[in-house]
Amino acid sequence: MRILLSFVGFHDPFAKSAIDGVESPGPILTVAENMAFDKVILFSTRGSQERAEMTQDALISRLPNCDINLCPLAIGDPTNYLIIIREMREFLKSFMLEHSKDEFFISVSSGTPQIHACWLLLTSSGELPAEVLQTRAKKFVSDEAPLIKSINLRDPEFPRISPNVCKVEPADLDTPDPVEVFQRVGIVGDSVGLAKCLDQLTLYADQNFPVLIHGETGTGKELFSQALHYLSPRNQQNYVVANCAAIPGKLAESYFFGHKKGAFTGADTNQEGLLVTAHEGTLFLDELGELPLDIQAKLLRVIEDGLVTAIGSNKATKVNVRIVAATNRTSEQPDILYQ
Repeated sequence: MRILLSFVGFHDPFAKSAIDGVESPGPILTVAENMAFDKVILFSTRGSQERAEMTQDALISRLPNCDINLCPLAIGDPTNYLIIIREMREFLKSFMLEHSKDEFFISVSSGTPQIHACWLLLTSSGELPAEVLQTRAKKFVSDEAPLIKSINLRDPEFPRISPNVCKVEPADLDTPDPVEVFQRVGIVGDSVGLAKCLDQLTLYADQNFPVLIHGETGTGKELFSQALHYLSPRNQQNYVVANCAAIPGKLAESYFFGHKKGAFTGADTNQEGLLVTAHEGTLFLDELGELPLDIQAKLLRVIEDGLVTAIGSNKATKVNVRIVAATNRTSEQPDILYQ
């Protein structure tokens, strides 16, 4: 089986010309349409999920015989090398075992420069045995420079990279300074009220209990959630965001708990829920009050016993997730970090 792996970028699924505004296939469609693949894995970060879905739809319509799969990764910052490579390794660990006899190809023309670098590091070190593919803009294509180029990382001109030579040990990943974290996520201010809230946040960060952040729309509740995660012992694990106001009520249970293939109409594949994706990390529920009450009750149950059962399954999965929620609605006795 020939498998193409690629992150989704801003030029996917279609790229618009800056000169005449004409749309043409982006890098992923270009590679997939000009080379034969049996499976395509589309990786997305937190900010590219919508483009990933659009790219999947475009590929399905153009390549009906190819298996197109979405793989959302818990990458909030697509410029953070450590988080990118850690998420990629976590996926590849089991995926490589399942497809040990298959051929792998990587498209490095989509995603951030940091993502490109991580692909090259994994392949050149031998951790990921794959052929690296690069697309060219049509204006640069010629007989000597084809539309799709295979990059030979074994070429003597490339430096040799050994796997795990620079392996990061836990001691190198100490919890950062609170001031640095606040600056990093964009919390700015020097008022007495804000300082009090930040002190409380720092105190809460080292604990595992769920937290409710209360405040009006636009007051920075998500920034507080990010800071809480990065100051916690879970800071090297997944930080997953759920925009509760944007989740259709009928899909909410599947969104959080996942589903098994055939569980309902349209469930063509097994889908992992966000609670499993956020295992060992933090799940931020933005505007929790917008979720249906029955889903809120089921989430409360997960907080109590840590068990998640996907729709269509009779087997529960144990998860260890810290829930941080935010709402602009008034609750009677909230654990308030910011208001």
